[in-house]
Amino acid sequence: AMTRTEDGFQGTVPGGYISPEWDLIVYCSTRDEAGEPLLYPGIFHPEHAFPYFVIAVCQQG
Repeated sequence: AMTRTEDGFQGTVPGGYISPEWDLIVYCSTRDEAGEPLLYPGIFHPEHAFPYFVIAVCQQG
């Protein structure tokens, strides 16, 4: 679940989904006013080459 903030939206990825060996790939999904599905960044987004974001996961040492 995500919540609206002053700058957009905020959500939390549960720690069980994160592995220190791999980066995290995420995208957001919702429905528009007509109930149609929306993905962000989605396919063919003008500003993003891929339909997801890659978040680097760093091991603390």
